[in-house]
Amino acid sequence: MTDNITDTDIEAEEDVGTQSDGIDPTELPDRYMREIGSMHIQKGSDATGTKQIISWEIAKPCRGERCPAAELCTYTRGARCRVENTYLRAVSNTIYQNYITILDEPTLMRVGLHLMPIYQNLCRLKLVEAGIEDPVVSDAKGKLSIHPVYKEMREHIKLLEQTWRSLGLTEYYMEAELPGDLEFGDDIAPTVKARKMKKSIVRRPVVVEGD
Repeated sequence: MTDNITDTDIEAEEDVGTQSDGIDPTELPDRYMREIGSMHIQKGSDATGTKQIISWEIAKPCRGERCPAAELCTYTRGARCRVENTYLRAVSNTIYQNYITILDEPTLMRVGLHLMPIYQNLCRLKLVEAGIEDPVVSDAKGKLSIHPVYKEMREHIKLLEQTWRSLGLTEYYMEAELPGDLEFGDDIAPTVKARKMKKSIVRRPVVVEGD
């Protein structure tokens, strides 16, 4: 049996805060945070409103005890796979927050339509791998071999590397630091401090020098 959990419920539990006092160009819109993993392909725009975020990654329904990783899963069973949803959020947040200011809109679309689905499929393969007790399998004749999911995972990782290069993402690395004058009161909660520190990080794209 699955709980009647909506996208909004998941967003409320897993979002670490997306509001800002000012306009942060790396800030992801509330609509994106709310609709990631859903069937909605248009997920808002960047903080300046000049670049649309188009992304296609759908967290599949929770399979409950039928999931190959069910014995290891510590999430509450729900409408959608919490592992996949959390995975997609973590990956997309890292990519968009670091690159949204330096990529043009068509490239951002390719990130959402080409790169993110590969990460999504890799996550699903990892769930299959998590449920494998022995990576060595045998066929009807007793011939031993490695479970094919490992080869698929390697191929997906190679494809991710190729896609990163084709999108130009490997042409930059990000310098990130906290302002030196950042101070917090002794009574601030650790979770609030973590959110404020995250929002205070200054990111600067640096072009990777060629050989």
